Amino acid sequence: TCWRNGVKCVTEDSASEAGDQGIIAREQGPEVAVAPLPVPTPALAPPPPDENAHCEKIKDWPRSDEEWVHVVWLGDSLTRYQYLQLVYQVDRDGPGDDGDFLLNEKKFDSWTDFLNQTSESLFSGQPGGGRMTCDCWRDEAGGRGDIGHSRVDMFKENRYYYKRRQGQKNIALSFYWWPGDLPLQGSVDVGEECNAVLVSATNPPPQHKWQTQNTEDFFSEVLSKLVPRPTHIVLNNGLWNPTVVMQKIGTIIKAANIVTPGRVYWKETSPLVGEFPRRPHDIDGKARDACGAKGRGLCTYIPFPDFPKRLKNGSELRRWDSMHFADVATYKCWTRAVLEAMGNLEDVLPASQTLSGREPGDELNTCSLIGTSERIGRG
Repeated sequence: TCWRNGVKCVTEDSASEAGDQGIIAREQGPEVAVAPLPVPTPALAPPPPDENAHCEKIKDWPRSDEEWVHVVWLGDSLTRYQYLQLVYQVDRDGPGDDGDFLLNEKKFDSWTDFLNQTSESLFSGQPGGGRMTCDCWRDEAGGRGDIGHSRVDMFKENRYYYKRRQGQKNIALSFYWWPGDLPLQGSVDVGEECNAVLVSATNPPPQHKWQTQNTEDFFSEVLSKLVPRPTHIVLNNGLWNPTVVMQKIGTIIKAANIVTPGRVYWKETSPLVGEFPRRPHDIDGKARDACGAKGRGLCTYIPFPDFPKRLKNGSELRRWDSMHFADVATYKCWTRAVLEAMGNLEDVLPASQTLSGREPGDELNTCSLIGTSERIGRG
């Protein structure tokens, strides 16, 4: 230790370390406390945009960052009842009634009552259940005699159901009313299905926000923009003499395939009373061609399945009129075959109901895609 000019210094014998450098003196001033440099605060990430900000009441609507199985059904009243039975089954997920009351609009007080009791009131987002909105209106005159099938201003029925599930994929099921050559239409903007509401027939019909005169435009202008995005599309339009649709069925199926590539399904038209043995309608034949080699695999054709004897009177399935089935079990059997064809049975049906549609003692290959494979056109 040394002192130089009144300041304490330190000597180091650098010769022992560096050879011949001699004594090095380093001045050392009084110790001064140095404040640490401030740690920069990371910039806060902006809050994620609220995808459902446009939803007026329903804030838990599916979001695009969630994984969903979303099966969209397009068809007439037969497809509607099949759709409703499946929704009821998915929603209840347990033993109990199967929803027989859903299957006949004429058992309700009015069309408005039917639409309400089978949509918003029944699937209201109760604990453990899902929610349905219904962009629906129907003139009561269209309920008796079905004159509404020839006038576009007589009806609107688009249903949107969703349910988040634990231990199983989230499921969304949508239905669009598509009878004959009438255009598909909706009274809420595309992307705002959370705001769809049922309007009573006592009020004027709501103005449509979209309408597709060409069915093929529906897929690019409407379905491709839905949230959650569709994963499967099921089609049928065979009972109301769709001449234009039949001529363009190949184009329609091609447009659907752009939205859900490889997951478009044509559901063979169910036979009417007395059509035994059943024969596919002309539009079914054209759809089958589109689904087969000629369509290069644009869709899968699903034949009307074989049914067990328990659902028949003689050779006929039980019905409440010339076309609609009387037993909920008939729709469950039919839906099982559709889901098998989709390869989506376990993703859609509740885990507790994967045997749905079958009963012990049923004849072999009934309610199943198996046994009808020789009638399926695949690409």
